Amino acid sequence: MRDVYRSLLTALGTILALWLILGFWPLSTDSRVAPSLLVILVSGVMFWRQRRASQVRATAVRDIVDENLPPEDFQGAVILVCGDNAPLFVSGSRHRETRQGWYLWVKDTEQLPILAQHLSLMRPALVSQISVMLAVVPEQHTSGDDFTQNLRGWQRAVVQCRAAFGTLPPLWTVTWVSPPVACAEAEPLWFTTVSQRSGIQVYQLGQGNVSLTEWTRETGSDGRLSRLSQGLWLDSLLAWQSCAVNDLLSVRQGELPALPRRCGVSRRRVFWRYAGLLGGIFLALAMLASWINNQRLIRNVGDHLALYHQLTGKPVAPKLHAQQRLRADGALLDDWQRRGEPLRYRLGLYQGFRLLPPVEAAVSDWAPPPPAIKKIIQGPKTIRLDSMSLFDSGKSALKAGSTKMLVNSLVGVKAKPGWLIVVAGHTDNTGTAQLNQTLSLERAAAVRDWMRDTGDVPESCFAVQGYGDSRPIATNDTPNGRALNRRVEISLVPQANACQIPGKDPASSQDDDASQHNGE
Repeated sequence: MRDVYRSLLTALGTILALWLILGFWPLSTDSRVAPSLLVILVSGVMFWRQRRASQVRATAVRDIVDENLPPEDFQGAVILVCGDNAPLFVSGSRHRETRQGWYLWVKDTEQLPILAQHLSLMRPALVSQISVMLAVVPEQHTSGDDFTQNLRGWQRAVVQCRAAFGTLPPLWTVTWVSPPVACAEAEPLWFTTVSQRSGIQVYQLGQGNVSLTEWTRETGSDGRLSRLSQGLWLDSLLAWQSCAVNDLLSVRQGELPALPRRCGVSRRRVFWRYAGLLGGIFLALAMLASWINNQRLIRNVGDHLALYHQLTGKPVAPKLHAQQRLRADGALLDDWQRRGEPLRYRLGLYQGFRLLPPVEAAVSDWAPPPPAIKKIIQGPKTIRLDSMSLFDSGKSALKAGSTKMLVNSLVGVKAKPGWLIVVAGHTDNTGTAQLNQTLSLERAAAVRDWMRDTGDVPESCFAVQGYGDSRPIATNDTPNGRALNRRVEISLVPQANACQIPGKDPASSQDDDASQHNGE
């Protein structure tokens, strides 16, 4: 289960890192490839190392059965029993639960640090409740040097547990001895040492605990001699244990009930902590990237506005180029306002809505002189007007400031008998086809009404058409292309009996062509 949580954290970190690089961080398309590949490579290495570690750990703990481990919500002490531990366990059993705690059998010095690491991974909430108990049966050790070497091996194994627990676990010792035959009594006795009392305590059924000194005085001379010899034997045993075992191992004093109970953190809680940490880091970096993107947007549009206002229009080309760049900026901001800004500008930091009004006002503030207008005429009889310069986004009413552009653009369009003034409106593919067709027709009608009212031209001289997004002149996949598709086109079409002005004879189309060319 620990490996599953680690794999989930690695997958979560990979997803958030890729999302940050591809969706938020201010990098070009080509610049995103290398960081993305690096994240994928690092994630692959981490998955491989986790799998290898899992396999190595599974091989190392093959003798450890998880059914022998205490449950994760166990409240008592967890004791790893080392040394001569056979008397504490039933034959074939590897654990034992008592009122004092949960005892785990340890095979040898090599298994102790492995079991400690396995417990820290599988039961992290119980780490603070774990201690080590060294059991000693003196009768099984015939060589003092071998016994000392054995104790030092267990001491090194306990020190190696520091890597798994973060600190040295408490160490206890227990010694099982058989009393001398001369000291045996009919009634069973228990000799113990209690931390609250000094010296050896004797427990006898029906009498409770008494000190060893009092116990040796309770009977006659023969019995007293026997008990005195038993006391001397016990004192020598304690001296041996203190010298041969406790001093060598630096055993901590205390009792099992004094160990902490249920102070650790479970694997699930650790997982959610790390997941929350990864989410917090991602959110902070994403907000930083969004702020950088918005600052770049403000700086770029601001630079375009500043350059546009600095140019006087003489020569016309630089001013016209700056205006076209502002139109592209306005088209992009207008598209984001209708459809929603990209993810990299979000998280509550988007500032584009404040840039659109000054951009639209700047574009409408200046129009190039007629020679520059002739460059955008498509054919000798067609004039194209930019809808963004004439109308607000989604509107069909002429906005303030558009009159100057209309006057400059339509100065050469005059009502003549035999010619029909065709006003056609076009849009990009944003929105539904029905709404686009209606909007294009209404915009063409608005231009027709202005020409009719301004030049006192009869309504019979006009034809109004709305094509919506059916006749694009550029691609709708880019902001510049959509800006070019939003237009109103005015053309003169020869048609008999069109635009008959009272008091004037119909003229032939050849005369009209000649007069138009002379006027130009």
